[in-house]
Amino acid sequence: VERRDGTYACVGDPVDGLHRIPTSCPSGAFGGKGDWAVHGRVAFSCRPPLAEDEAWTTNRHIYTKGGFGDDEAACLTEDNPGYDFAPVFSPDGSRLAWLTMAGGNYE
Repeated sequence: VERRDGTYACVGDPVDGLHRIPTSCPSGAFGGKGDWAVHGRVAFSCRPPLAEDEAWTTNRHIYTKGGFGDDEAACLTEDNPGYDFAPVFSPDGSRLAWLTMAGGNYE
């Protein structure tokens, strides 16, 4: 993915951007284009693997990768049981911000 004239363009062969992230993006009924951000690196808001309490939780995590084609992904919010979403990189790409809810019980 490259930024061209203020928009993003897909170039090269397709890759699975969620490789090694055990979920999907956008996530569920409320997912959308705000579930991911690109600034050289990539950030995703995704549900963790489905769990027994799935119907009773809003838990989502923020994952980062160096790029869509990278194999390794890091979960930044694993310790938060709540809804982590809307990742946005700072203009220079050095920082990542997102919205979060402290609990996972449909706040």
